[in-house]
Amino acid sequence: MSYIKEGTRRGLIGILMGLFLSYTMFLLASLQHDVISIESSVFIKQYMMYAISGFYFAFISIIFSIEEWSVLKQFITHVLSTLPFLPIAHMIGMMPQNTMARVSFIGFYLSGYAISFIIYKIYLKKQAQLINASL
Repeated sequence: MSYIKEGTRRGLIGILMGLFLSYTMFLLASLQHDVISIESSVFIKQYMMYAISGFYFAFISIIFSIEEWSVLKQFITHVLSTLPFLPIAHMIGMMPQNTMARVSFIGFYLSGYAISFIIYKIYLKKQAQLINASL
């Protein structure tokens, strides 16, 4: 299957996951308070942004299926591909409004990638050792 077809298939599933996760969080927040109201224009905007985010993140996960690329190239490409999410995070209210908090948000965001790269690299190294030991 081509990368575009597989990415689109993943993206369509990602829409469902993005909406499920966002409205599950909304439900949990509403259970903590007596009443939460949301204007329909805000609801529609957030609905669309979460659907787009879900599609986008699921679609770009196809980067990790490109076997010709090294793990480092896959991670760097994926990190750079996720940067357009930052304006979306700002639009849907996930990102703090003041500058220092925004810098911290981006720092945590990139730190998460660095940590996940290290963990993934250790996992792959261990898998390679297991395969080599069984040969």
